[in-house]
Amino acid sequence: MILMKKFFPGFFGKIAAAVAFYMLFGTTCVFAVDNGAMAEKKPSRAWDGNGRVIGSIGYGTGECDILSSDQGEEGSESAMTGPPCFTVDRVGNIYVLDTAGKKVLRIDSKGILSCYFNFTASEFGDDLISDIAVTPDGAIYFLNQSEQVVYKFASDGKLAGTLGIIDERSLFSGLTAIATDEASNLFALDVRDPKVVVFDGEGKIVSRNIIKATGNGYAVSGVSVYTALLKEGRIVLADILSGAQTELKFVSLAGERPGIKIIGASLIGFDSVGRSYVKVAVADGGGKTMENSVVIFESDGTLYSRISIPVDSAEGREAFLGRRFLFLKDDAIIAYRFEQLFFKLIEYCVEK
Repeated sequence: MILMKKFFPGFFGKIAAAVAFYMLFGTTCVFAVDNGAMAEKKPSRAWDGNGRVIGSIGYGTGECDILSSDQGEEGSESAMTGPPCFTVDRVGNIYVLDTAGKKVLRIDSKGILSCYFNFTASEFGDDLISDIAVTPDGAIYFLNQSEQVVYKFASDGKLAGTLGIIDERSLFSGLTAIATDEASNLFALDVRDPKVVVFDGEGKIVSRNIIKATGNGYAVSGVSVYTALLKEGRIVLADILSGAQTELKFVSLAGERPGIKIIGASLIGFDSVGRSYVKVAVADGGGKTMENSVVIFESDGTLYSRISIPVDSAEGREAFLGRRFLFLKDDAIIAYRFEQLFFKLIEYCVEK
């Protein structure tokens, strides 16, 4: 399983803070305060189109709320209308970075939301934190796009180090996304000075590799990093380190009528057996979306299955975080929809 925080163009993406680094999710609430007391709300389960609503979370100043722009300090760049980034670990826990509230929230596999830790004691404040990654042992990394560095936090919320500084200067100039692997190595992608730098769990540089392609969406699989490319109307899965490419044999549900074409393809991640999950949009000659799916491909590029997403979930009605969709588990992805008072977390699955 991969953390596609894992890499995203937004590898894994920076979107104007005014637009709110996009929306987030929600669910139930269990928060452990300093004295160990617990507040709890029961998870909700409902259906939204062909997706299952895992839960919702409101704006507010509570421990299990997301701090919105009208609740933060006036003029504060960190007081956005939604969280900037999120990730899923290898057992299905979801982590959300709330920069305005200076905390990381976690939704466990049972749908219980808690405050994983807060970082109010840290020195950074309104910096642009645009990506988050978590290791199997619970360490969390923040990508600081303002300073072009990566912060490492221990599972207790203490700042454990800063990665990417050599001789008091940043190693990066276009740091875009971060991800971790099963061995707790951190992969950091720089698209301006095209390279991937790999750090071990102690923060030491393991390797630096020039990347041979940039695309849409990035994910770690094994010892390499992959992305999706559109080449002459075809979808290609590219290993950005070796340059190897595999054509993905996509067949649109919209058929082969005149004017029908693929207008977008973005890699989401890989499942436990190495299948790739790619968000694909197909439109007609007038730009109307005809298909909006997450398509699953075998390692040889043949089509395995697909997960249909309502067209309006990608246009207008839904506003997403930078990674728009996130791999959750085999045959399932998650997406977020913003409503006036809540974020909704929606799970979409392969129809059995």
